[in-house]
Amino acid sequence: MTKEGSDTLIEREGLNLIFKWTSIILTIFVFIVICFVTYLTYSANHLEIEEGKIKVTGHLGTEIAIEDVQVIELHASIPNIQRKVGGASMFNRKKGQFLLENLGRGHLYIHLNKPPFIYIESEDRYIYINSTDPTVTQEWYDALK
Repeated sequence: MTKEGSDTLIEREGLNLIFKWTSIILTIFVFIVICFVTYLTYSANHLEIEEGKIKVTGHLGTEIAIEDVQVIELHASIPNIQRKVGGASMFNRKKGQFLLENLGRGHLYIHLNKPPFIYIESEDRYIYINSTDPTVTQEWYDALK
């Protein structure tokens, strides 16, 4: 083998090694991002009442002044979800802003397969929230009433 041929072989092996490590690092990075997004989506939101506000804590949480609340109801189901406006949606977990049929844009913090759902409405927006445990959802509702 000539010197030029061995230089080319060394160059090729070096490029292959760089490509291999770049692929490994990129795969690890993508895996970490997917895990982080999944964690945020499935992380719990809680309902708290404090200082004249109803707060939804956790990732993508929101709050609404108690004086602005017009309706608080417990629903067995929610209207059809037309699309996600901003937030996270994986399987039965919906968190963030969504567009619902006949209601428009509002906030969801729900597990679709774990009814009931608390519906809170003010003049300009609404919130649907529930817990994975229906007993906890009922406790939140009782506290709101």
